[in-house]
Amino acid sequence: MLENLKHRNSFAATYRLVVNNQVKHIRHTEILASDKSHIVVCIENIDDEVRASLELKESTERGLTYTQIAESLAAQYDIIYYVDAQTLYYFEFASNKLYGELEIQEEGEDFFNTAEKNADMVLHPEDRERIKLFLNKDNLISRLEENRQLIEDYRMVVDGGNAQYTRMMVSWSSDKSHFIICIENRDDIIKKENEQLQAITTANEMARRDSLTGTRNITAYHEYEKELQQIIDDKTGELFGIIMCDLNDLKIINDTQGHKAGDLRTALYSESAEMNLWLS
Repeated sequence: MLENLKHRNSFAATYRLVVNNQVKHIRHTEILASDKSHIVVCIENIDDEVRASLELKESTERGLTYTQIAESLAAQYDIIYYVDAQTLYYFEFASNKLYGELEIQEEGEDFFNTAEKNADMVLHPEDRERIKLFLNKDNLISRLEENRQLIEDYRMVVDGGNAQYTRMMVSWSSDKSHFIICIENRDDIIKKENEQLQAITTANEMARRDSLTGTRNITAYHEYEKELQQIIDDKTGELFGIIMCDLNDLKIINDTQGHKAGDLRTALYSESAEMNLWLS
């Protein structure tokens, strides 16, 4: 105590006592009396003070966490679940798409049990068992040991039976005490991807068709030639024959009767050839 008060008039320290198997927080204060010959020792129970401090800290940290979730949610996701890995208690957060605004929609005691029950009602039958297996606590913990984030695509059944394409992303919180499970509606994205794929397919098909006759052009011919050669080399196909033909006197018709007449003759030959192949 004398060493503690060597350069100051008071000294304080906190510690914990175990009383009847319960922990009590104590503040020990030493004060040097005005006569410099006595020390006043004060022992104070500060349980309420410590409890209030911890609650304030937790509230601050929770507010910070919610703010971070809100920003991520508003930027990309439709719903985020914040799940305690030990107790399984969860909060459901949803955004109205305004940046930084967050609303708690639902909370519960066992996220994984609730998710399994809801799966039978909201998941597409073809995806149901796969998502149930994915959304298993032990499975998530095991896979997150090797991956920072897990991603699974599936379909939900909404609006009386329509399939809604959805993506689920799962990761740990920074202290690995909570699962952060993000849900994203991907209907618009999938629709655009399908439209782009259809456009590419159509463009590829048009690039391999003659605009006049609608028959396959030289590009399609070379591709098919390679396919047939591969079948021949692998000896995996059935017996087949190949007919190659050319249009006689097409140049003379173009030169003497004009290109329109040549185009008409080409179209007629193409229709006749296709009919003969169909009949044979």
